[in-house]
This record gives sequence, C-alpha cells and structure tokens, in this order.
Amino acid sequence: MTDRIIGIDLGLDGAIAYVGSPTGPVVWNMPTVAVRVGNGKRRRYDTQALLRILLPHKDGHVLAVFEDVHAMPKQGVSSTFSFGYGRGLVEGLLVALGIAYEIVTPQRWKGTILGGTQKDKGAAILRAHQLFPQVEIGTKHGRAEALLLAEYGQRLQRGGANGHIE
Repeated sequence: MTDRIIGIDLGLDGAIAYVGSPTGPVVWNMPTVAVRVGNGKRRRYDTQALLRILLPHKDGHVLAVFEDVHAMPKQGVSSTFSFGYGRGLVEGLLVALGIAYEIVTPQRWKGTILGGTQKDKGAAILRAHQLFPQVEIGTKHGRAEALLLAEYGQRLQRGGANGHIE
C-alpha cells in the first residue's frame, strides 16, 4: 500500500498529477508537440516528455490511476483515435516502467470525489481547488481531473473509495 499516487487525465488537454510527495502535489499538463500534417499542424503526445515525467516513479512504490475511456457518440474519428492512442501510450509506459496502475470508470471516481455536485468540469475544478489549494490549477479541467483521480487513488488505498477499482 502506498500514499504516493499518480493521477492521469488522458487526452491531449489532460494532465498528470503526483500526490504523496513530502514536498507536496505536482501537476504537469499532458506533454504534447506540434507536428506537420499536410499543410497544417496537429498536436501529438510527446512520448519522450511523458517518459521523463513517469521515469522517476518506477521504484514500485507508487500507484497510477486513470479513467476507463472509450469512444463517445458524436465524437470524431480523429479525436477518438487520438484518445485511444493516448490511453495505449500511457498504459504501455506504465507497464514498461513497472508502475502499478488501476483503471476506474468515470462514474465510480466522480461519484466518490464529486458526490453531491453536478459532476461537470466546473465542479471538478472547484473540488480540486478545495482539496489542493497550493496547486496552480487555474481553469484547466485536465489538471483538476488528474488531481482528483490521484485523490481517488489515495482514498482507495486507505479503504475509503466506496468500492473498488474496475
């Protein structure tokens, strides 16, 4: 059991949060790079930067938690592929580094952490500000959700997450 948790909000606008450090929580925006595609540019995951964030935590005394994501109705093919690619990338890096991870449904973690609220982006940002006032969250939904996923992981480790990881 560990109180050192990495919360990962998948997606190009997501984030990675690390809680349980003696120096306090840390949040990184999901690292991305701009690549040329045809006549334009697109953002892609920066695999090397993501690896640099996760690498210091490969000692086996940390748990990563991320959301069980899937395609949504009316979501574009390109964004669905990108989201799935991000999940596979993160899961592959965690496995390669030997970092234990749990995948949780949005209903489970939001029910625990955001219970009694609208469970929307605004509620997530507000709750993250309440739980982590020392962290710069701003209005970044991904930063808030990464912190809240880490909070869910800590509660799970302490036996107070109202259920189990799915």
